[in-house]
Amino acid sequence: NTEGGGGTSSDSSKVKEIAVDLEHHSYRTYQGFTCLMQISTRDEDFLVDTLALRHEMHVLNKVFTDPDVVKVLHGADSDILWLQKDFGIYVVNMFDTGQAA
Repeated sequence: NTEGGGGTSSDSSKVKEIAVDLEHHSYRTYQGFTCLMQISTRDEDFLVDTLALRHEMHVLNKVFTDPDVVKVLHGADSDILWLQKDFGIYVVNMFDTGQAA
């Protein structure tokens, strides 16, 4: 249950990979900002309203910097910059399907 700030139903310590996608808005702005984050495990999908949770996003650094969890992104060049710029989130152990193709 993720409504109302609830947690996930699975034990995140057992997750070995997550898929991540970002949506970024740059219309009529100089730098733009990340508006939505999508995170998927093999069992669950999450939509994160990064505008509403902007000041809480730093908690994701725990999983994003965990070398035992592979972060799967596609065409991640901009996503990595946006994660760092907008939320101070850094990525360790990433696989970019766009680079692999």
